[in-house]
Amino acid sequence: MSDGVGRRLLDELIRYAGARSGRPGQFAGSDAFHADFARAEAAFRAAKALVHETWDDTERTLDSGRRLDVRQETMVRLALNHVTSTVSEVARFVYASGGTSALRDGLIQRLFRDVHAGTAHITSGPQVLRECGRELAGLAPDQSWLLFALE
Repeated sequence: MSDGVGRRLLDELIRYAGARSGRPGQFAGSDAFHADFARAEAAFRAAKALVHETWDDTERTLDSGRRLDVRQETMVRLALNHVTSTVSEVARFVYASGGTSALRDGLIQRLFRDVHAGTAHITSGPQVLRECGRELAGLAPDQSWLLFALE
């Protein structure tokens, strides 16, 4: 879900900025907006690439009849947590850039709300991120994932 919502938020901001470009004082002419948009685009694409890389690895393992190892399970959780967090940052950028009139249009407001509902899910929480870090740092030897924690 995060992948599609993140892309749609950026695309809607492009549309919104284009409709208002050329007007005095509009954000679309701002160098800061241009740089921030580039950062948001790069962050989104990097998070999306992590999801696709992780999914490809997972799919190859499962297609071969093997089970995921602890590192692969960690990467699935990390990729989901990371893309959700990144899309939340993108949503905040779109909100700050578009201002209240962008939110009144309806779609951006709904996407913003959907993204932030997703951040409340347990898979997006700090415990999962801490557990991923612990495993990735080699501090969870001989442990396996049990729901949302290593044991």
